[in-house]
Amino acid sequence: MREHRHKTCEKPLTAREAVCYFPRYEDLAKAWDGKSLSEQIRLAQEHWLEYGITEGRQRHCAPRITEQQARCYLNSYPELYNKFGVDKNSWV
Repeated sequence: MREHRHKTCEKPLTAREAVCYFPRYEDLAKAWDGKSLSEQIRLAQEHWLEYGITEGRQRHCAPRITEQQARCYLNSYPELYNKFGVDKNSWV
């Protein structure tokens, strides 16, 4: 089980982080589709403080990993296959 971070330990999202935050999560992108960018930024900043921190969502503008990067990562840590039941042969 993932440990949740405590909200009071985190800073609010910057506008730049907010622009990365909401498109990363399909539920947020769908909910805020059609709203102005400034409204999406405001909503992302509010969501982050109210829900995102405790849900363990990512605030930074790091790109998602590719499938190849995921395969490489899983191949580097065989214990993940045991823990999560992933069939290593399906990734080769």
